[in-house]
Amino acid sequence: MGVILISSSVSGVVGTLFMRRDIWWTPVTMKVALDDSRDRVEVFVKEIPLGDLLTEGALVIRAGAEERILNKADVNFRFNNYDNVKASKIPIVASSSAIIMAGLISLIYGLIGLYTKKKIKPDVNLPAK
Repeated sequence: MGVILISSSVSGVVGTLFMRRDIWWTPVTMKVALDDSRDRVEVFVKEIPLGDLLTEGALVIRAGAEERILNKADVNFRFNNYDNVKASKIPIVASSSAIIMAGLISLIYGLIGLYTKKKIKPDVNLPAK
């Protein structure tokens, strides 16, 4: 019983501990616009919010001799969602760890019971009833 509990739960814990961390980025095709990202990130340039600078036309991009004023549509974000994924795995790891502990306790009690079990031999000298 203990071995079954342990083996069924180890995969959940090991899978979470060794999961890849580089695959949780927002896909390039689903980049988030500046206005839609305010609940996740705020960007400041010299203590001024990036959105304000873009609205005022204060940021310019140069490509060779060409200059162009940046606007909000030019700025997008990709997020690494690994922290959210990792946080969502906490209940799985906690429950798997509890099951592993229960399995270890069950296994230990089983092994102790196996080695301390006394075989009672029938006494042949007892009178029959």
